[in-house]
Amino acid sequence: MHPEGTRPGRVSESTRLPTQGSPTLTAVSTRDRMVSVVFTKWGDRPHWHFECAWLGEDVFGVWLAGRPGTRLQRGDEPAIVEAHGFVQLVPRQGEWMAFFNVAGPFEVYVDVTTAPIWTGRTVACVDLDLDVVRRPNGEVQLLDEDEFMSHQVELEYPAGIIQQARATAYWLLDVVAARHEPFRSTGLAWLAAQPWAGTGSLAKRDDGNDDSVG
Repeated sequence: MHPEGTRPGRVSESTRLPTQGSPTLTAVSTRDRMVSVVFTKWGDRPHWHFECAWLGEDVFGVWLAGRPGTRLQRGDEPAIVEAHGFVQLVPRQGEWMAFFNVAGPFEVYVDVTTAPIWTGRTVACVDLDLDVVRRPNGEVQLLDEDEFMSHQVELEYPAGIIQQARATAYWLLDVVAARHEPFRSTGLAWLAAQPWAGTGSLAKRDDGNDDSVG
């Protein structure tokens, strides 16, 4: 249903995908706590938006928490309620947003986007359809290529955006599959540190060189 597509050779862990202007990290402090996350579609069309708790920053970027009970809304559709919780990484560099989930079919879910931009306590980006996911059994897939192809025409993506989105997706396929950080233990550590996350099942997801769930 979601063909993985052809990808180039594996990149090293130190490889960094070139980006057209890295975002400046937020000045949000622990006093502010909540951050507004806004995804749009190309042409400023409304998409997902929700509030997350600010956790902190590290070498990879800003970490946010979507606690159980977080309300996620797509456009003006009725909101849905997050049942189990997740942590989100807004990267220092790159055109993507990553989610590490407590439960569900995907332990890692990465949206290919434009570079996230901070404005006060709001971080915003344009969702470019493609998603890279890793299931609990270690399987990595590229999703929504059909939507990406149709939106190139319907939403009139510029050629540069198309090229960058594909390059980002192929890079993510390699680093997520190879479990390069932050897709090895870093994201799971931020997740396991949350009081609402069950640490027993999370710890089994990173078991040395074995990519399968033990």
